[in-house]
Parts: sequence; structure tokens; C-alpha cells
Amino acid sequence: ARGRESRRMRCRRRRRRRRLSSLAVVVAAVATLLALMAVSSGECSTASLTVHVDTAQRRACVSAHFLSVTLDAEALVGASPCFEGHCASRAPAPVPLTTKLATLASHLAPSVLRVGGTLADTILYNVSQREPIPHGRSPFEYELTRERFDELVAFVRQANLSLVFALNGGPSTRLNDLRWDATNARQLVRYARSSGAAVFGWELGNEPNLFLP
Repeated sequence: ARGRESRRMRCRRRRRRRRLSSLAVVVAAVATLLALMAVSSGECSTASLTVHVDTAQRRACVSAHFLSVTLDAEALVGASPCFEGHCASRAPAPVPLTTKLATLASHLAPSVLRVGGTLADTILYNVSQREPIPHGRSPFEYELTRERFDELVAFVRQANLSLVFALNGGPSTRLNDLRWDATNARQLVRYARSSGAAVFGWELGNEPNLFLP
């Protein structure tokens, strides 16, 4: 009983912190909007701005998944991190999804862990032992094995997070007429379903405007 009460208190404190964080975001947004309006109208004033917020009545409810984080795809497969076309000379090892890391990440729960980013559009999903590997307009650069995907799913489950996974929608999955070939993505989704992986959502590609005309 004492343990259940302690968990309730932690949940209440977490909800209270989130309400205060949401309130701070609203106040900052209002202040920014008013400042932009003043700048756009050519008015430059030194007058102070006071915002009154009524905390006695709830105006909106923020989702429990409001706090969400991203794990870059390169950390999953051990690829070289890139920024604005410049990549590291040495590829680091994949991030070990250990029990200790899951315990630390569990303090972010409930939240969404999104796995994606630019390199998500370069990964081959080597999870099917029967179906052939598709080939698009350009080669795949990295590989995600079923063992590594299982590690990710187990990590998310242990940390009590919700997984959003960005599917490869890049050039390696595009036909000559730029239509998306969903073969490899379908293989991963089928494997996830057959293995009982709880995937909160699937994201199709990362910023397709980078490679589509």
C-alpha cells in the first residue's frame, strides 16, 4: 500500500510539473507573438508587458505523450553522424540499449521515443529470411537486423515508452519514376507484428523534400 501511494504521489508531481511546463510554453508563446506584432507594425516600445494567467480553471489538457524524444537512426545502426552534408570520418559503435539506460529513460515515461532522422532513409531492414531484398535507384547504406530491432523493442518496453519508427522512404526505396517501393518496409512491419512488437506509430521517410523534386 505504501508503494502504491508513493507511485501516486510521483504521478501527481509529474502531472503538476507538466501543467506548469505547458503554462510556461503558453506564456512564452503569447509574449513572443505580441513582440512580433509590435516589430511588424514598426513599433518599438520600452513599455512593460504583463500577462495574467488564470490557473483556477483548466483551459486545455496536454497529452501524456507531450514530452517526446528522438533517437537518431545512426545511433541505432552505428552510422557516421552527419550535419549539413558533413559526416564524421569514423562511424561509432551502435548505442548499447542496456538495462541501465532503460532505467534512466523510464523517468521520461510516459512519452514517445521516435527513431528516425536523415539516415533513416538509407537503412535496409534485414528481417525477412524468405523474401528477397529489394533494390531501388541507389544502394542501401546501412543495415538493421532483426536482432537489433528486437533489442530496440525490448528497450522501449522496459523503459515504458511508446515507439515511433521512421521507415526508409529515401532514394534506395524509390523506383525509376520515384514511386515508393514499400517491399522492405512491409517486411519490417510484418516482422514487428508477428513478433508482438508494440509500435505506437510508423513514420514514412524523413524530410522527403531533400531528395524528391
